[in-house]
Amino acid sequence: MNGLVAQGITLGFMSELLALPTQQQLGAALASLTPAGESASHSSAMTTGATFAGHLQSCRVAGEGDEHAVIREGQCIWARTTARRLGLDAGQDGQAMQERSLLYTGGVQFDLGGPWRLGTGLGYETSNSRIASGARTDTERIHAGVIIKYNPGPLFLSGGITGGYGWSDNRRPVLFGAFSATATSESQSAFAAARLTAAYQFNFGSWYAKPQVDFALTGLHRDAFVETGSGGIALAVRQSNDKVFTASPLLELGTQFGISDFGVARPFVRAGFTWRDKDTFATTASFAEASSELSRFTIQTKVDKVVGDVGAGIDVVGRGDTALRIL
Repeated sequence: MNGLVAQGITLGFMSELLALPTQQQLGAALASLTPAGESASHSSAMTTGATFAGHLQSCRVAGEGDEHAVIREGQCIWARTTARRLGLDAGQDGQAMQERSLLYTGGVQFDLGGPWRLGTGLGYETSNSRIASGARTDTERIHAGVIIKYNPGPLFLSGGITGGYGWSDNRRPVLFGAFSATATSESQSAFAAARLTAAYQFNFGSWYAKPQVDFALTGLHRDAFVETGSGGIALAVRQSNDKVFTASPLLELGTQFGISDFGVARPFVRAGFTWRDKDTFATTASFAEASSELSRFTIQTKVDKVVGDVGAGIDVVGRGDTALRIL
């Protein structure tokens, strides 16, 4: 801002910005003038991408007489629906974000013979996010993936590739002093991940323990876009590309019991965490009505580097391997 004023460049909002009486009001105004939430959307893409990859781990079997039936997979057609709420605290010099989404997925898995299985799936997601400054983003995403599994005895290994493409409508209100305007834009993003998973089933009578570890390398991309807005607030946001490596150890504990002549029920609890090698993302932008060189700025947003994962659920598997999972 100082550089623009020194060059004699005046944008519509500047007089009201310079007249703000307190540091707190200035900070809030500057926050509303940035593409807030752009980097937080990376956390959203990684979270929903991991959820979709988990959906590919499908096709439970009853496995009568098989002591490792809990970890065994078969051949099936599957469908799942997931509702998700993501909350990010503001942290230091950041802005809080809340996101709600619905993810619908489905796919097939084929028995290739012996311990080998091949699966594929598609997904459609709708989400909406709100930033503390008032910015709003409504996003639709499509997901796709393929996975191959090796499952001899109590051992389970899988390798998969998943990816997604999203398009968003963005709305960023700016209000301080007597100034009021709204910037709008459309943006596109994409992500792809390569993932390896290993798990093992240990039996303790009617109970089991299943340690699991998941490794993933995710590439995140967002196209450049230019906002529309009055009063000089419109931003030209540059494209961004990031890579993130994650490791997710997890322990699942559960049991199995028969349900009359129907099949089996497997209640379970699980706990673990996800570690990311990168927790800071940068977004570069400039004011569309000013020189891109003079008005260029970069904001850095931090997300959680370690995320805890706890859950509970139940698998109900019929004798014909028709399965229902609630998690």
